[in-house]
Amino acid sequence: METSLKGLERSAPTDARQMRSRNALTDALLTLLEEKSFEQLTIREITARAGRNWLPQDLGVVHGTSSTFDILAWWLAQVGDSAGPRLSPEQVANILHRLVIVPLAGDTAERGTAHAS
Repeated sequence: METSLKGLERSAPTDARQMRSRNALTDALLTLLEEKSFEQLTIREITARAGRNWLPQDLGVVHGTSSTFDILAWWLAQVGDSAGPRLSPEQVANILHRLVIVPLAGDTAERGTAHAS
C-alpha cells in the first residue's frame, strides 16, 4: 500500500510580498518559540514580532465593543430563562475576558489573578 502526501502539498508563494510576509512570520514564530511554548503564543504576538499587525485598530475597537454588547445583552436576556441558573457577574466577566480581551489584547493572564496595587 503506497501512501502519498502529494495532494497535501502547498505551492510556495511566488509574489514578492507573500514571500516577505511568509519569511517574516516564520522568523517571528521561530524566535518566539525560543522564548515561550507554542500554547502560550498568540497570533497578535507573532504578527507584532513580524512587523505585520493583521487586525486594523479601528476594526479591533468595533469588534471588541460589539462583542461586549452582544455578550451583555445575551446575559441580561437570561433572566427568567428556565434553561438553567443565571450566570454571576464574575462568570460573565470571565467570558468577556476569554472571548474579547484575550484575542484582541493578547493578554494571557487569567482574569482575577493580576491584582492592581
